[in-house]
Amino acid sequence: MRISILVLLVVSGLLLPAGYSARETGVRIIGLEPTPLFPRAEPLRQVARLSLGNSGAATDCGVEVAVEGESPVTARLDLPPGGGVREVLVPDIRAERDLRLTLRCRDGEVVEHRQKWQPQRHWKVTIVKSSHEDLGYEDYIYRKQHNIANNIELGEFLSAPRENVAESERDLDSHVHYTM
Repeated sequence: MRISILVLLVVSGLLLPAGYSARETGVRIIGLEPTPLFPRAEPLRQVARLSLGNSGAATDCGVEVAVEGESPVTARLDLPPGGGVREVLVPDIRAERDLRLTLRCRDGEVVEHRQKWQPQRHWKVTIVKSSHEDLGYEDYIYRKQHNIANNIELGEFLSAPRENVAESERDLDSHVHYTM
């Protein structure tokens, strides 16, 4: 009799682990976080990290990101069991707006997420490998690279275990320690 009451409580949803709800089966959207990344393309769009949970089997989903006043951005993504983090594109905006993210899975499940979306600062980053070689202060770049490689090898050699050393010297901290 006690077992049947317990089974009835579990089946009816009255006895569930803390923090668990019947809605947490299948795919769920945990959150959407902005990044400072804007891929070079027209129209300009921002990369956002979409955190997903999946308590079911692996599935394919269609994602639609719509910001009020902008055309929606759609994409496909795969979602393994357990979920993960995926990157999605969000239309670039100049003022705070409402964002609606809709996830449509292959099995027919539809999950929606809404939040306010803030405009992000646009940065232009230029990466320069080397500006110039100051031969009066340094040396040619290929010689500097050669010297650095030799210094690394010297450090490895000096910190290697020493076989032909007396037992009393091995206990001392007199040998070289090398950290890179």
